Amino acid sequence: MKLSTFNNRTNKTTKNSNAYKNALSLMISKKRVYTCHTSGTGRFTSNIDSTEDTIFTLISAGLKKGVDFISENDSPRGGKTGNYVELTTKGKTKAIK
Repeated sequence: MKLSTFNNRTNKTTKNSNAYKNALSLMISKKRVYTCHTSGTGRFTSNIDSTEDTIFTLISAGLKKGVDFISENDSPRGGKTGNYVELTTKGKTKAIK
């Protein structure tokens, strides 16, 4: 897939959003992308989780969940910051060249 094709298919997603940035990073680097991060300090911390939005962006780009990419969690106790999205071998053929 070309970058212009990816941009045309995801034109309804805001280009400055975490979901678009995560999906674009995944399609270019072909490496695992963690979709949740912690923001703030002390008692004012919060998790910013964009897993579902990233999955929706990838689906709107033409990829299929479970076939082209997988969404799993690798944290030992199942916390949100362990959420990641990764391309499968079939999905890597559809990555941005």
